[in-house]
Amino acid sequence: MRGIGQGLGIAIREPVGPGSRDDEVVSNSNAVRRYWAFISYSHHDASWGRWLHTALESYRIPSGLVGRNSGEFTIPRRLFPIYRDRKELPSAGSLNSKIRDALNVSSALVVICSPYSALSLWVNEEIRIFKSLGKANRIFPVIVDGEPNAFDHPELSLPECFAPALRYEINPDGSVSDRRNDPIAADARPGKDGRSNALLKVIAGILQVGFNDLARRELAQKRKQRNLRIGAIAGVRLVNRTTRQLSLTDEGVAFHLRCTRILNDIEEAEAEVTKGREIAVGLLRMSSTFAFARRELAPLLHEFESQHSGLRIHLDASDRIVNLVDEGLDIAIRFGEPSDSSLIARTVAPNAYVMCASPAYLDRGGRPGELEDLLSHGRSKVQASS
Repeated sequence: MRGIGQGLGIAIREPVGPGSRDDEVVSNSNAVRRYWAFISYSHHDASWGRWLHTALESYRIPSGLVGRNSGEFTIPRRLFPIYRDRKELPSAGSLNSKIRDALNVSSALVVICSPYSALSLWVNEEIRIFKSLGKANRIFPVIVDGEPNAFDHPELSLPECFAPALRYEINPDGSVSDRRNDPIAADARPGKDGRSNALLKVIAGILQVGFNDLARRELAQKRKQRNLRIGAIAGVRLVNRTTRQLSLTDEGVAFHLRCTRILNDIEEAEAEVTKGREIAVGLLRMSSTFAFARRELAPLLHEFESQHSGLRIHLDASDRIVNLVDEGLDIAIRFGEPSDSSLIARTVAPNAYVMCASPAYLDRGGRPGELEDLLSHGRSKVQASS
């Protein structure tokens, strides 16, 4: 099935500094940027496009960042309005001039990544054009479904979410090359970054600021809202107090009954969670070396999932070093001893190494009887393949 890419842009309508025009952003390199971002997505993911559109437009940038010069632009108070003048894509095999112009004057490209967008002709073309403009470092993928780089491991039968132009570099002539590119993506799926943090990562990328600069403001806002709620309660008399006794007011009785119901709900929720421990449910995020995943895990996963229908498994088959905490992993299977002593490690299977040599090599250097004999083999080298 082939998806149809659709795009939205973010334009600036408020002045961002002395002498700036009201409807465009002029970078320090004199290149005009009419839109902060162009959002590319498949029409199957239109609801995600609408959400991101609204979230970006309504986000109020922290006052401490407004007016800061990033080296390319001055940070505004808000990112709005949203570019919407794109009702239908052409039926021909190329994007029309209006879309190309919008990509050309956009500061960033946000790609909503899913199995549909990975197969979309228009999403792929928008990425290709944007990279051809020399702005590959201004592309921010947001995963909403599927798995990144799943095409690398077809034996795992996972749906790919990255379009080809996202996974590969672009040649000088604008064509997609065979040189790999590993984009860093925000992951809006439950159990990963989630919508809120994925949105902050996109905004931080567009504005070229740190994620923590935005996250601290979000935390401060939540604390402020909590304090306001506490203050509202503090302004109501809940207890009548005399020298001999305390008694609840009518408001106090109502508040007590409501809190009691809430506590009962919490107890029931805890009991439900405890009961669920007997059954494997939810998302299990695993990481394994590619060879072990192919030889050992892949044949077992289908049977394991059929036995636990409430469990979903995300397997990242890669030989790179992973951080369980930073990447939100539940299990990582690697060779050797773990470098972090706080992790719980169990031996899954032995990993035997065999040293081999060709007959011609042994004729030249002799047959070693023990490891020390290899010291006389001046050209011996041990190398681990990645």
